[in-house]
Amino acid sequence: MPLRVAVIMPCWNEAVLLPYFFRNYAWAERILVFDNRSTDDSRAIVKRYPKAEVRDFDTKGVHDDIFLTEIKNTAWKEFRGKGYDYVCVVDGDEFLWAPDIVGLLRRYKMAGITLIQPTGYDMVSQEVPTSDGPIESEIFMGVESPRYSKPCIFAPDAIEEIAYSHGAHSAQPTGTVNKIASRDLLLLHYRFLGLEYVLKRNGDTAPRVSARNRENNWGFQFRPPDDEHVKEYEALRVRAARIIPPQRAASSMEAISADAAALDWNVQTQKFPGPLEFVIARFEEDTSWTEELPGRVVVYDKGSKSGGYARLPNVGRESHTYLTHIARHYRSLQGIVVFCQGDTRDHAPNLLARLYSASKPFDYLGEQPLSCAWDGSPHDHGLPIHQFWDELMPDLPKPPELNFVPGAIFYARAETVRRRPIEFYEKALALHGSFELAPWILERLWFYIFGSPQV
Repeated sequence: MPLRVAVIMPCWNEAVLLPYFFRNYAWAERILVFDNRSTDDSRAIVKRYPKAEVRDFDTKGVHDDIFLTEIKNTAWKEFRGKGYDYVCVVDGDEFLWAPDIVGLLRRYKMAGITLIQPTGYDMVSQEVPTSDGPIESEIFMGVESPRYSKPCIFAPDAIEEIAYSHGAHSAQPTGTVNKIASRDLLLLHYRFLGLEYVLKRNGDTAPRVSARNRENNWGFQFRPPDDEHVKEYEALRVRAARIIPPQRAASSMEAISADAAALDWNVQTQKFPGPLEFVIARFEEDTSWTEELPGRVVVYDKGSKSGGYARLPNVGRESHTYLTHIARHYRSLQGIVVFCQGDTRDHAPNLLARLYSASKPFDYLGEQPLSCAWDGSPHDHGLPIHQFWDELMPDLPKPPELNFVPGAIFYARAETVRRRPIEFYEKALALHGSFELAPWILERLWFYIFGSPQV
């Protein structure tokens, strides 16, 4: 039987992206577009696609997350009991992608997966797309974004309530919830389509942001002045790496087989994209597994039995180890530097498989992206992250929340590490000694230390 999927998308003036949206979701059976009185050609474009249906809603000219969240929390329920395998709840600039997306979703269905959280990416380009093909064949550079790793696809007969928060960045689902945080399914966020597009889009939307949104800091991306949008866009361009494999950009539409012999991509050819250097932070774990690692391995031991490893005092957990290694070997770092703990099984069980496709300047190797407030909540409360950030990176703009992957297991290319001067890491190491909770603070900051442009 064919896979049956419905897509739900709120819309306001999405004429630029709608043709690409429909081509991307050509594998879906139905697409419901909830149009909020668009003033461009959005409605006319929707009506050209037989699978798509436009429905009206009216917020009286304001952008209010309450109304948008209500649609995302309720509209999918009409597909219950009608044989649909999954529903996708996405915005007009959010494109699900995998080399064989239909085959992947079938496998998830057979495994009993009822809620899928794809890995999110902010895609970036210098101009809007112009081709007649899939958008990812034209715009394939991006930066991983835990914020856009949204739980956006789920089984309508299994989930009773999805209970999205504003923006649908998180959910509190009830019912039969069997969730997977997928590294194989990507959610590509196409907001940064050239600086001119970004400024116009934000300029058009900012006056519409409701008072309620402003009071709750919802839709914050539409509020800063133009110079902040320029900084955000340029920072993404600096950090962007190729996300879509070069010979498979059109494969989400084609629904081609994901046969290993057919894919010209590092993860399939089992070749690492550069020399590897492993920095292991050990505390009496069994690290015999590191003996088989492909590349240079440096094990720093803080336990009572050194076993011939490099000794460090038992302070500062893994973050002290990482910073010590960088400070000591700053000029000799080469290739892809992998930072991990003595036991990676809980946080990064697929460490080597992830490294086969290590194409970015920096990336986490763990499995579960999270976000937290500036005090560490909801996971750890009372962390003085503000103070540490202000001491270490006073010129770097603060995001509204912090995105990270727990476990502090990641890689950074040597040239990425050296984007910042050695004095930066020496300062971080000195600060580490004056902040008792530095390991938990830095667990949330590695993305910003290595993923942000040099300050």
